[in-house]
Amino acid sequence: VIEREATTIALTPKELDAIIALDLSNSPRLTKVRDMFLLQCYTGIRYSDLSSLKPVHFDLEEGYIRRHAQKTTGALKVPLTKKALEIIARYPDLRLPVISNQKMNEYIKELGKLAGMTKETVITRFRGNVQVDEVVKRYEALGTHTGRRTFITESLRRGMGTRMLMNT
Repeated sequence: VIEREATTIALTPKELDAIIALDLSNSPRLTKVRDMFLLQCYTGIRYSDLSSLKPVHFDLEEGYIRRHAQKTTGALKVPLTKKALEIIARYPDLRLPVISNQKMNEYIKELGKLAGMTKETVITRFRGNVQVDEVVKRYEALGTHTGRRTFITESLRRGMGTRMLMNT
């Protein structure tokens, strides 16, 4: 079986700003989802690792998340940027909200729609060896992996080396 990854999009800086700027004061559910999604955008942490973080994994004095990655079982030492620390500060007990991956993906799409991401984009998937291109609204292509992809894209744009990125 040949596995091929489907197209995963990264947010542009403008799209990221649009999600940040959303007034979600009447939606605690979407506020929490946005926080977790932005944490992925700022750290590159996978959903599986994000959803299983415990207070013990946070080293706020040094400014890191430290744990073993679930997917690769390798040690993670994720630096926390100022923006990531601002999000974490909203949860003083360091217990981040846990939302199922399925619901998180659904709600991220909702955030994208609210942020006006209605431009059409092409998503490529593979069924066996057959390439299937699908035209969707940009918000429909969002998911938890978009956060990780956004982090990678922005890190490369800012000059981070690929070897360092591969270790995140």
